Amino acid sequence: MENQQTPEEPIQQKTVLNLPIGDIDRIETETEEIFPNVESEVSESPQHKSDLLLQQSEHLLSELLVNSKVEKIFQSIQDRFNSIQENFKHLQIQIGLGNQLQMENTRILNLRSYIKNVLRWLEDLKYGRPILSDIETVANFLNKIDSSLENYSCLIQANKSLKEKAVYLENDAQKFQEKAKFYQEQYKQQCQYNSQILQENTNLCRDKERLIQENEILKRHNTAIQNEILSLKQERDTLKNEREQMLSERSRMLSDMAAKNRDKNTTYSISINGDDSPQHHILYQKFRQIRDQEFNAFSNEIFRYCCEQDPALKANRKLEIATIKSILSKQIIINGLKLFIVTSDFPDETVKNVLKVVSKSFRSISGIAENADIPEEINNELENLIKQGMKLLREGSSAGTSKRSWNQEEFTTAVKEISQSVYNELKMPEETDIPEQIRIDTENLVRQGLELVKKIASVDPPGVLWIEKESTLFKSDRHEAMLGCEEGGKILLTIYPGYLVGDRVFEKALVFTVPE
Repeated sequence: MENQQTPEEPIQQKTVLNLPIGDIDRIETETEEIFPNVESEVSESPQHKSDLLLQQSEHLLSELLVNSKVEKIFQSIQDRFNSIQENFKHLQIQIGLGNQLQMENTRILNLRSYIKNVLRWLEDLKYGRPILSDIETVANFLNKIDSSLENYSCLIQANKSLKEKAVYLENDAQKFQEKAKFYQEQYKQQCQYNSQILQENTNLCRDKERLIQENEILKRHNTAIQNEILSLKQERDTLKNEREQMLSERSRMLSDMAAKNRDKNTTYSISINGDDSPQHHILYQKFRQIRDQEFNAFSNEIFRYCCEQDPALKANRKLEIATIKSILSKQIIINGLKLFIVTSDFPDETVKNVLKVVSKSFRSISGIAENADIPEEINNELENLIKQGMKLLREGSSAGTSKRSWNQEEFTTAVKEISQSVYNELKMPEETDIPEQIRIDTENLVRQGLELVKKIASVDPPGVLWIEKESTLFKSDRHEAMLGCEEGGKILLTIYPGYLVGDRVFEKALVFTVPE
């Protein structure tokens, strides 16, 4: 709806004329005669009736202008009616408003009443009737019309202001609805988040209960394992005591056998040169000398030769030299000792069968499972004990016959075979390509080693030499770490064998260790 402002400003007050009250009634009667159907028609078409009133007013004014006495009054009335005409034009725009139509019709009826009074006054003026008493009343009517128009203009402005406020309120309401919708979405998301948290909390409670149950199971298992460990420790102590008893019994039996042999005036010697077998404390010194001198010098010589063939080996000097010493120990010391121990009048198969029977009995006595491995140290001692016993039996039955000894040719052949095994293990070229000095030093070292292990095997009781298996845990009472290695972890290589007599360790095994 368009808001129109009243174009006219308030009319200034005109000259007040006093019209008799009777004349006013007469003007009203004549006005009703001039406009017989105004009231009924206004209700039907306010616009049409307003035009009709204006036309009739103009007609009366044109007749009154002939009278020069009231010319100024007519001019004032003409101006007023022009103003009324303009106001009616604006009213015509406003009367199209839906819910204000009735109010505008009422205002038009009021204006009609005012105009009727004016026309009545003009009629009296036309016919020369006394009008002075009604002029003041007419002026008041005109002022009321002006005041009504001003009020109408104020109402239009107020209506416009209210509409603007209504627009603002509608915008605020729309923003409020948007915020309410946003907060509803936030509330839904928060509810979903709370549901997820509750679900996670439930899952965590279940996991906690499950972990508590698993912890109880682990505690029971831990208790069972600790009990089993205690039981194994007790079994270990028992086996250790039994082993000590067996070693003591073995020493006693060997002493008895030696005494019997001495009574029969028999000799037992496997020395190459026919010398008497020295004691272990003397052999131990030679054992250390070979490790600290001969093995070190020869290993450095081999390493220099290998670096000439492959210079990249210099980057890992310590490990390469340790590997060379490990190969020398295995081929010269360990395999050489087996060579002399195996030499007997009994076949190897017989020794193995006897060892199986003794091992089975040992497992039964010690409580070791049949499929479990016997420690290598104990297994070597059993094998040596069997061989010594078989030798004594053979010597006792042969009554004064001596055992066959190695001749020089056999010994030289053994030296060459072991030397070739060393070359093969070190992955060196053919013997013809090896420098002469290295071949001479190799044979000398092998010869010294074989002479030493042959004497160690001939001593009563015989000595035991051993090397540890790879990944065996380091034990300070049986192992000595190589210089530069930690005393702990796992054993990677046995650089030099250990020397054991009975339960006494003459020399710890020299090992190369790595962290676990």
